[in-house]
Amino acid sequence: MSSSIKLQRRLLGAVLVLPVVAAFGCGNGSSAQSKTGTARASVPGFPVELVNCGRTLRFDVPPQRLAALDQISVELLLHLGQGDAVVATANQSDPPFPTIAARFAALQRLNPSQNYPTAEALAAANPDFVIGNLELLSFSRAAGFGGPFTRDELAARQIASFALQCQGETASVELLFQRYLELGRILGRQAEAQRTIDEVSASLSATAVALAGAAPVRTLIYIDGLGPVQTLRTSLALAGGVNLIGANEGGCCPPAMPLEVIARRDPEAILISSFGALDPAAPTVAEKEAALGSLLPTTSAVRRKRYLAVDFIMFSTPQRLARDVRLIGRFLHPERPLPPP
Repeated sequence: MSSSIKLQRRLLGAVLVLPVVAAFGCGNGSSAQSKTGTARASVPGFPVELVNCGRTLRFDVPPQRLAALDQISVELLLHLGQGDAVVATANQSDPPFPTIAARFAALQRLNPSQNYPTAEALAAANPDFVIGNLELLSFSRAAGFGGPFTRDELAARQIASFALQCQGETASVELLFQRYLELGRILGRQAEAQRTIDEVSASLSATAVALAGAAPVRTLIYIDGLGPVQTLRTSLALAGGVNLIGANEGGCCPPAMPLEVIARRDPEAILISSFGALDPAAPTVAEKEAALGSLLPTTSAVRRKRYLAVDFIMFSTPQRLARDVRLIGRFLHPERPLPPP
């Protein structure tokens, strides 16, 4: 496999924000059955019905054995108090969020290489619910790589599935909140999910007040490359920045920018993203800083050595969104009264 394809897999597999199956009662309203056929007692607040990526879903009871195909998905499950129900996870890039780190460390990893698990490994975990970040990757092999089963294949095994971002959707705060609340409904944790969204919204509002009137800082997100540079189009507006690359620039995947274009746009700050455990052989943050010194020596950010290392999955859960917006906001606007993240 070429290095460019490997990079594409890592990037798409980690980006941010359910068919009706027999395991939970089909859309015809039949009673909920486990995969062994034993009926479960009714649960307050259920049945739950919603649409995910064009699929109408109905759950008569919360799923009991949860598998997450990536770090973003499993962090959402843990934040919703599902540590005892998570039977397996895979595809870890960054250190887990601090408040769930102990639970995260105790989970079974389906793939030591940190990428998607094999079909055999996932089936052996015997989940009744599988969650993945990008529908394009988590539940499709159309690009030649991705998750071990399609959603139809999981349904045939009486396993429900849920995608955080459907094909054709654009990541946004609104979409992240929507999917978190939907996941809370499916798991019987709607009140907890809403409480988190309220807390995160309050944090974002406080950050916005502290940054009100601040001039946006021109910022480059640097992933890798010696020219063109691999980057991300992630919006930095909530943190008081403006991404150097436009919403429709750079192609895919990941977007790339020629060095001369970056130099002409003169970034004032650079966020250095790392693939972490997804690619242990990738350059370290220190090595990337050294490379930037050679690649873009005349830019304001390099001359001032204004760098900040960020997680590959920054902004990707409500909890990370609140923390990362404040972290990056403090970095871009140290003159503003932002409390520590």
